[in-house]
Amino acid sequence: MKNFFLHAKRMLFFQETFREAWEGISGDSSKLARAVKGSRKQGDHHLAARLVEKGRKAYNSKRYEAAEGYFRKAILEDTKYALAYSYLGSTMYKQEKLREAILYWTKAIEAEPGSDAATRAERSLKRVSMQKQEVITALEDRID
Repeated sequence: MKNFFLHAKRMLFFQETFREAWEGISGDSSKLARAVKGSRKQGDHHLAARLVEKGRKAYNSKRYEAAEGYFRKAILEDTKYALAYSYLGSTMYKQEKLREAILYWTKAIEAEPGSDAATRAERSLKRVSMQKQEVITALEDRID
């Protein structure tokens, strides 16, 4: 909790962006979760894959909050699992949390560049960028 307030304070005084604060808070939570787990080794890809599969089923059933939980747990197990980041980005997008969606799609690309999950994340980022440009164009047309 202390780190949350530290990052909030930094944002308030323009010392870090929302994205930097979110990454800091997420990183701190991941470290804490791994420490609390104790003996379980971080990086259990098989467990992460099972969690992603459960998350995918929840996502397809439009249970986005449940899906988000599964994808976050998968990322805690395997921090380099692009598919988990990609699905988490899509889940955040469905919950209308665009900034977080962009953050996780970007992390998917960074985690496994060139993978199918990274390619899917790149397409999502491109689609969102195009939608943003369409909105800007429509607003400019209304102003003129």
